[in-house]
Amino acid sequence: MTAPEEAQRYGSFISTYSGQGHFHYHDGRESASIPFWAGQCSGGRVVLACQEIHLDLNAGTGLDSFVGETDTGLQFATGGRLRIESNGLRWTSQQGISLRTLVLPSLIVVDSHPLPADLANVSYGLVNFTFWGTEGYAWDESQGVLSIPLELHASDCVCKAWLVRRPDYSTQESNLRAVHGAVPTAELRLRLSPSLPLAAADDLASDLCRVLSIAKGTRVQWVYRHLADENQRVFSTQHVGRIAANYSVSQVIGSTADDGTVMQRFIETAFPAYITKRPSYGLDLGILDAYLDAKADSDFLNMKALKLVITMEMLAHAHLRATSAEEFDMILSPDELRACRATLKTAVKEALRSHRVDASRANRIAGRVTELSRRPFEEILERLFSGVGLEISREDRKVFASCRNSLAHDGQFWSSKVPPGDNCPFVHGWEGNKKEYFFLESLLDRVILRLLEYDGPYLDWRLSSDDSASCHCPVRRPSVNN
Repeated sequence: MTAPEEAQRYGSFISTYSGQGHFHYHDGRESASIPFWAGQCSGGRVVLACQEIHLDLNAGTGLDSFVGETDTGLQFATGGRLRIESNGLRWTSQQGISLRTLVLPSLIVVDSHPLPADLANVSYGLVNFTFWGTEGYAWDESQGVLSIPLELHASDCVCKAWLVRRPDYSTQESNLRAVHGAVPTAELRLRLSPSLPLAAADDLASDLCRVLSIAKGTRVQWVYRHLADENQRVFSTQHVGRIAANYSVSQVIGSTADDGTVMQRFIETAFPAYITKRPSYGLDLGILDAYLDAKADSDFLNMKALKLVITMEMLAHAHLRATSAEEFDMILSPDELRACRATLKTAVKEALRSHRVDASRANRIAGRVTELSRRPFEEILERLFSGVGLEISREDRKVFASCRNSLAHDGQFWSSKVPPGDNCPFVHGWEGNKKEYFFLESLLDRVILRLLEYDGPYLDWRLSSDDSASCHCPVRRPSVNN
């Protein structure tokens, strides 16, 4: 069975299977044995096309799984939720009219049966990760590729790992740069052990993908997993259905021949810091997702800038929580504020009435006296910067705070809002908007790098007064605090 036309709309496929199988229902029933075709597209989506069966869209709630055998004798099974994509669509074949149903599984597993006991190697297919290797690696008996060897310090063990380019890396990297899609470019390879069982390896791969995403400024995910024996013979493959984000170019660690050792240093520094700080900062609860979303190429510039300042605010308050300093957000303590709130309200109302402000407006303003105790955002930024060991001038702190206030309260760039020459370092209009965006992005990049305890070389995307964003290349800095 070949790939049906309706499946091909998801793009090219990196793995495909065909065979015979049947559906299991929640009530214990099984469907008749039917031909199937399945595959994973380059962006991560998993597709299952079943022939000679009609399932309406409501039937998905009663489906439990699909199991079968491929034409090559491998066991095939789906896992997780099954979502029906097509409502009994009809295709014309040489034999006439036939029914097929397209299903989107959460994952599929294809393996030999029984599995051998010595499955000691696991590899994860990574989408959108571009890099330069530091040494050669034997992909198989006939192909050598570039790789980065790593020592990853996890919570209770040190794991050896290798980031390995896929043999088709050059083609896939060119595709990424040309069309900004989502394709697999590399594999993460690990050795399983009593201290690193398969479930822990899956978690490590997911955590490392977040660290790699920070380095590249684009979402890196693993979409397939191979289990292999000592001789790297694959006996089990899991394809995980994901909707991968399109590639974007705002990397902070580059991919040139000079960047291999830089990437290695960044990963080995940032990974243990991420594991340590993830719970207290909530790094897996939206902060890094907002950061990567702000760097995506698919949004309007002012929306990207707003996401940058929101991410910085999330980080600033996460830092206060992580350091048990939530009260720093307010100048007065809750007890002090309660003690003087009534007096402040009375004083404000009297002052306003003495200047002939009517009672209604005076009461509305007096009702907001609690806001007088809220600490200026610039001071909260200073606390964050000093807490992560980042040296930022007072002038840049003030500029960031002004940009944030304009974007958050008025929905526009500071450089669009203020009159030309009015204490704004960016020129008025579109050129100033671009410089303002890259200033915000660069400062947030540096905060996240220092939060992960990295202070090595990085790419700075700030635009100087002579730069044009249309032909802009980032500046390589020797350290984050440079």
